[in-house]
Amino acid sequence: MAKKAKKNKTTKKKLKIDSIPDLIHSLVEKGANSTEEIHREIAALPTKILENFMPATAKDVGKIQHRSIGAVYDAIREVNDEVERFAKEILKEVPALREQAREVATTARRAVKRAQKVAKKTVRKTARKKPAAKRKTS
Repeated sequence: MAKKAKKNKTTKKKLKIDSIPDLIHSLVEKGANSTEEIHREIAALPTKILENFMPATAKDVGKIQHRSIGAVYDAIREVNDEVERFAKEILKEVPALREQAREVATTARRAVKRAQKVAKKTVRKTARKKPAAKRKTS
């Protein structure tokens, strides 16, 4: 007798629209941190070689690299923070936009119903009329 395969139940969290800015902010932050770490490691390689020949210069170069790399990724994080704030402000407007969309849809449905009634009446009137006499062609 064959055993029944168990169903793999994966519970998916339903993504709420209000959480999207936080999610994107978090992903960009993780990406920036990871990229910064890699950037620092790569930038340190020539400096390590330079330490063998010019230790003081290597130390100065390392400090400059560290500060400049940090400044770049700090700027990225500041932009990310601003984008998150901006996205949250936009999403505050969603309920009002939904209500406006509902009102427009209701108005459109009513207009379509009126147009359908007019079309039906026109079709009925046209159907009641006698067809025009056919002309004889020679």
